[in-house]
Amino acid sequence: MLDRISQVDELCVLDFEFSTFGGEVVPISYVARVEDKHPIDRSVVYLQNWKPKRGSTPPYSTGPNNLVVTFFGEAEMWLIDHLGWPMPENHIDCYVENKNLFNGILPKKPNSIWGLNNTVKRFKIKTDHKEDDKSDLRVRLGTGNFEESEKDDILRYNKADVVATYEIFKHLLLIVENDPALDANRYFRQALLRGRQVNAIGKMINTGIPVDQKSTELIINNIDAITKHFITKANKELGIWDGTQLSMKKFADLLDEEKLLYSWPRTPTGALKTNKETIREFADNRKIFQFQTVQSFRQATKLKDVPLNKTNGRASCYLSMFNNITSRAGPATSKYIPNMSGAFRPLIQAQKGCVIIERDWEQQEFLVAAALSGDQAMMDAYFSGDPYLALGIQSGSIPEGSDKSHPKRGIFKTVCLSLQYGQGTRGIAQKLRCTFDEAQLFVNMHKRVYSKFWDWAQANLDHALASLRLETKFGWQYQIKLGSTPRGPMDADGFSLNTLRNWPCQAAACEMLRLALMYASEAGLEVIATVHDCIMIHSDIDTAERKDKKLIECMDRASMDVIGYTTRTEKTEFKHPSLFQPKDKRFMEVYAQMKEVAVDVA
Repeated sequence: MLDRISQVDELCVLDFEFSTFGGEVVPISYVARVEDKHPIDRSVVYLQNWKPKRGSTPPYSTGPNNLVVTFFGEAEMWLIDHLGWPMPENHIDCYVENKNLFNGILPKKPNSIWGLNNTVKRFKIKTDHKEDDKSDLRVRLGTGNFEESEKDDILRYNKADVVATYEIFKHLLLIVENDPALDANRYFRQALLRGRQVNAIGKMINTGIPVDQKSTELIINNIDAITKHFITKANKELGIWDGTQLSMKKFADLLDEEKLLYSWPRTPTGALKTNKETIREFADNRKIFQFQTVQSFRQATKLKDVPLNKTNGRASCYLSMFNNITSRAGPATSKYIPNMSGAFRPLIQAQKGCVIIERDWEQQEFLVAAALSGDQAMMDAYFSGDPYLALGIQSGSIPEGSDKSHPKRGIFKTVCLSLQYGQGTRGIAQKLRCTFDEAQLFVNMHKRVYSKFWDWAQANLDHALASLRLETKFGWQYQIKLGSTPRGPMDADGFSLNTLRNWPCQAAACEMLRLALMYASEAGLEVIATVHDCIMIHSDIDTAERKDKKLIECMDRASMDVIGYTTRTEKTEFKHPSLFQPKDKRFMEVYAQMKEVAVDVA
């Protein structure tokens, strides 16, 4: 890998300082370390620019033999697209590669452990940062709260980040070179591919999500009053809040009344879980849906800080697509509207004369599991059109000729999805609200029908335990820390065997999404968001059909690249002035109530 780096004509390490206060990204400065790798006249220069303007000249050269290096490059690519500069053809993001090389070895949280400052400390790199730079200056830069007289300090700080990024880059190169399990040249190619994906993420962030600006501002400005209204209303029936504070005793009493207490998931310490994923699982219950609505408002206090650009009516925020151990896409903040409660998704609206197209992969991870394992029974189930119904029929629990209205189909859907996401029998029993033994019967059916898949999953687990490493087709890694042990369901440390079994499928699905995003972005489509297994694009109505076909091509190509099959997609579109519709239509009623309260207060 070091040999490959030495062959580039120009190495540019780039870092921006910028503000996003008020919803619009504003470049403050950039510093670039530009190293000319010419064999005769090798030179290193530092280029800097105060408040660079759109249309200015970038500090890097484009071309196949030039390389740009960043740390958390989606921010730099956001700025690059904002300034109208060409995306670098070759880009390596040290944040992403740091996560890849230490994925599973370092703790998942806090997120700051992966940041520049903590990475510098871990590698014992000396920098020119002053003690208060990271706390005071960084915060003020982000909000635009600085003086022109601080220009020299800001540029010094900016340069210190560049120097740190360059040193981190060198450390990562040495790690790759010295790891006998890695092919350095192959790793370099894969890192460049991930860099292209980061380019696409940055461009998507800069594009932003179009919203109903008037309604968004109305709800943002009155979110506290809306939250109070819904708590007061819900508490008349639920009686689980003391003022605005949730009483866990009263919540337990409510669950007992609704016959949900036994099946409700708990934390390792035995406390009832109240995270949004748990609540969503039980939201078919009317009272739990009320509770979900209130909790989503409480968790949406950051809505007040949604970076809404009032100039173009779009919302942008970081979206880290290498956020967890599988590299599942997830917002870097809680201000990402598509990832909020369904009650807030109707804020999304295509601009006048335009349409938002959302394409979802159907049963993506089921096909991924079937393709990677080579399980023909799973393949047959997927291509039947309804794999969950097919499993019921294949197991003998559902008669041949039944359709998706059969009452047991939902059970097999829950079992399939739960197992694909690494949940065990206990978790399935909680979701199905049945006994452990009853859930085990359904798990055993899955294991019997899809025995080849389970043999493959066990082989993956054996390989991981022997080599202490798992890897996707395109090089995303997960490692087991030397000396760590499998943890039980109540333990915090160690690693999960279920995670290891299911990691290859989940990580491959994530890889598909990133590749599809990259292809769509490079094809010139206006990608505005990704959510789990779907991509959203924005288009003028006249060219929407053509662009939708292009999006399908990009998603099919990504699917073929990763698993060798194309995965079915489903289209949903929302033409202006229609609002984005959540799948659970109850949220539209909540949205309407939110607006009523906001109008009354305003």
